[in-house]
Amino acid sequence: MNISTSERLKRRLRFIAPLELFTMDDIIRKDDSPMAVNKELNRMLSKGELGKLKKGIYFIPEKSRFGILTPSSIQITKFLTRKNNKITGYISGQTIHNRLGLTTQVPATITIAIPEIRRSGEFANLKIKYIKAYGEIKEKNIPILQLLDTINSIKKVSDSIISISLSRLKLIISKLPYQEQLILIEQAKHYPPMVKALVGLLLSNIWFNKPDYLKNLNTLKNSIRKSTRFYFNIGNIDLVNKEEWNINDTARTHRRI
Repeated sequence: MNISTSERLKRRLRFIAPLELFTMDDIIRKDDSPMAVNKELNRMLSKGELGKLKKGIYFIPEKSRFGILTPSSIQITKFLTRKNNKITGYISGQTIHNRLGLTTQVPATITIAIPEIRRSGEFANLKIKYIKAYGEIKEKNIPILQLLDTINSIKKVSDSIISISLSRLKLIISKLPYQEQLILIEQAKHYPPMVKALVGLLLSNIWFNKPDYLKNLNTLKNSIRKSTRFYFNIGNIDLVNKEEWNINDTARTHRRI
């Protein structure tokens, strides 16, 4: 029994939640006629059964007492960080700085970390900035990568100073389960030397009375050149072993950051 293109699409769309964004590639199958599918999508658009965010990107409308709803920034971000049900990126930048309690500033731009940087710009009236993702993008790794990205951008946290940000990050990392702290070390190996040094500094202070744990930092330490120096205005925050991690406290040396 032949099933019409209209019926086939309706069956597939049942598996797509209202306001979830999708493209024709997400619903077309090998035995479908692209022309017929496109024609059916246009028919559904004209009848209000589908909505279109921008060219080639659709959603199933949802009604509320205030009218027809459109996809939120969260749904748009989900669309931009997933493809074929696989995670291709994650939220980073000032959104995470705010979420971690490093700043109260609400960003006007959504920052997305992806393996290969693409041109930043606007998407459905949202300002999108793309940055390089250094670690392995897996669901379980994302909170760790967001922490590492924050450390990597610690000098750029809005309305904050480095010493306060480091103190907050130390507290957050200290509350991670041991296995997640190990993942933090493993993923930090993919990041610039400055991030490795700060991760090493923070964990060496968290594990100061656990010599067996401190051994986990050896590979991180050995990956940093001894001649490389990092300058931060750390101030009064209680962090020891700074020299061990090639970190100079400019609050004491009076050097500019």
